[in-house]
Amino acid sequence: RDFDAYQAQAPKPPPGGLVYQVLAYEDRVDLLLDASDVAVTRSGGTVFELMAAGVPAILVPLPIATRDHQMANAEAVAATGGAIVVPDAELDTDRLEQELATLLSDRARLATMADALRAAARVDAAEAVVAVVERVARG
Repeated sequence: RDFDAYQAQAPKPPPGGLVYQVLAYEDRVDLLLDASDVAVTRSGGTVFELMAAGVPAILVPLPIATRDHQMANAEAVAATGGAIVVPDAELDTDRLEQELATLLSDRARLATMADALRAAARVDAAEAVVAVVERVARG
């Protein structure tokens, strides 16, 4: 909704620094994830998409999320080895640049993180829930 206004005043990446691109809302997030080396994101439902796509992440849980569920999500994903958790209060430009530079300079680590995420993903979760519901409904 406010992308054009944001884009007009958004800071530009410094020359020689990390390269990033800010994008408007995208319906085909799967295509964006496939093109990503690392995601920097909150840790709501997005964590499941990251796991299925095998995209290593820096997760910044929303501190006001109900019952701190985003921190719980972030910790669970980090426990797979596929993400780094940075509390919101600790995230600033220097910390983000440090975390990204560390990850992007270690392709082997990124590959290990991606493999860990894919291994932990339950891409068949919907089918598994349906099977349980059907089994219970049939008695």
